[in-house]
Amino acid sequence: MNIGDKVKILECHSIPQLVGREAKVVAIMDPQMSAYPVAVVLDGEAITLETPFGPGHTQGPFPFRENELELVGPVKPTELPKFLKDMDEQQPAS
Repeated sequence: MNIGDKVKILECHSIPQLVGREAKVVAIMDPQMSAYPVAVVLDGEAITLETPFGPGHTQGPFPFRENELELVGPVKPTELPKFLKDMDEQQPAS
């Protein structure tokens, strides 16, 4: 799983209304530093959460374990920018 990947939320005990929603991975931390190392932001509409100060609307970020998420669709490889490709072609062979 990488930053920018689209995922489907499979499991969330603390906020069940997130289950089944699609999201985008926005951060990944070292799993030894956090029990929930993958942060996602929802695609589409925000959810409404009840707080002590009244309802709040948010799209995240929400933290997850990697096994609570499923990649959606094929993972597209990152395309190198044209200027980097051009630089590679201009390098003399060693």
